[in-house]
Amino acid sequence: MTKEQLADGLSYPNDHLENLYYHYLQVTRDPMPQKLYFEYTKSKKIYDKICKSYENEEKWIKILASTFDDDFIKQNIETRIAEEFANKKLWKLYIRYLEDTKDVWILSVFCRYCNFFIEDLGMREKYLDKIEYYSIHKEPVSKWWIDVISFTYNHGTFEDMKEMIHKALSFISVDFSSLYEYLKNVVENILPKEMYQELRFEIHKTDIRVAKYEINEWSNYFPTAFLCEKVYVNMGKNVSDFAPTEIQSFDPTPQYFLLPKPLIRYIMNSPCNGFSIIRCQFLATANRELPQHVRQNKIGRFTFKFADGQLGIPTFIQFLKKNAAPLCKVKISFHETATQEYRNQIKAALNNCINEMPKFCGKKWITCKFIAS
Repeated sequence: MTKEQLADGLSYPNDHLENLYYHYLQVTRDPMPQKLYFEYTKSKKIYDKICKSYENEEKWIKILASTFDDDFIKQNIETRIAEEFANKKLWKLYIRYLEDTKDVWILSVFCRYCNFFIEDLGMREKYLDKIEYYSIHKEPVSKWWIDVISFTYNHGTFEDMKEMIHKALSFISVDFSSLYEYLKNVVENILPKEMYQELRFEIHKTDIRVAKYEINEWSNYFPTAFLCEKVYVNMGKNVSDFAPTEIQSFDPTPQYFLLPKPLIRYIMNSPCNGFSIIRCQFLATANRELPQHVRQNKIGRFTFKFADGQLGIPTFIQFLKKNAAPLCKVKISFHETATQEYRNQIKAALNNCINEMPKFCGKKWITCKFIAS
C-alpha cells in the first residue's frame, strides 16, 4: 500500500487501524505527522465505542454519526441492515437519521422497508409524505412514484391505483419521462380502457407542464461544457441523449461556463460518451446581475464517467475548487484503461482537496464517491 492509501485508512474507524499504523511507520520510516496521528487516535477511540455499543442500535448510530462522514455512516448501517433485514428498529432509526440530515436517500430506504414490511401502513403513509415533500422541492422522484403505484396495483383496487396516479401527476414537476413511459407502456395495459382514457388527458397535460417548467428553469442545470445555444442537461456526443424536449418558442441567451480548456479538450476527445454535470445551485436571481458572457453557476452534483489517464489531475482539482457549490456531491467511475496508480493518485488528490476546502454548516464542502464502471 502507498503512503497515501495508508493515511486514508487511518482517517476513519475500522478494525485494521493498528496494523495500518505499524505498516505506515514501516513504509515511511518517519515519525507520523501530528495531524494524522490525531486522526488515527480519534478513529481508534470511535471504533472502540462503535464495537461496545453494537447491541444498542440507537447508541450505535449516534456514535457512527459523530464521525460526520455521511458515506461512512450510511455504508455501515446499510451493511448491518443487509445482515439484520428483519430488525425493524434498525430500519426506523436509519430513517430517522436520514430525516434529520434531510437526505433524499431516505426514499430508497423507505421503498425497501415498505416492500419488505408490507403490513406497516403507518410507514407507507410516511413514505408517501416524503415522496410528496421531495416532489414539491423539485427532486427527481419518478421511480418512487412508480414504486407506490405498482404497490397499489398489487395490494389495492383499480380505483386506488387511479387515485395514486392522480396524486403523482399533481405533485411531479421535474423528471417526468420515466413515469410517463411507465404510465404509457405499463399502466395502459393494466387499467380498464375507460379508466385509462380518463387519465390520458391529465398525463398529456402534465407532460407539457413539466417540459415547460424544465425549459423555463433551464439555468438550474448545466448545459454543454462550453458556449451553448440549446437547453441540454447532459454533456454527450449523441444528440438523442439530450433533454429536455425542445420548445420552439424558447430562445435562451447563450451561456458561458468556467471550465478549464484542458478539461473541455479531454471531454470532447474522449471516445467515451459519459460526462454529465447534473444540478447547479446558487444561481444569480436574474441574468442581468452578471456580465453578458459570464455566468457563475455552481455545481451541486457532478458525475464523471470513464475517467482515464488523459484527464490531468491538477486541472480537475482546480475545476472542482472553482466550481463546487457547498455540499457538492461528486461521483467518479474509471475507464478500464485507467491504471491503478492513476486511480490512487486521483483519489489522494481528491482527499487533499476535500480536506483543504472549508466546512459548510459543519459538513464537508465536497463529498466524493467512486462507483463501478
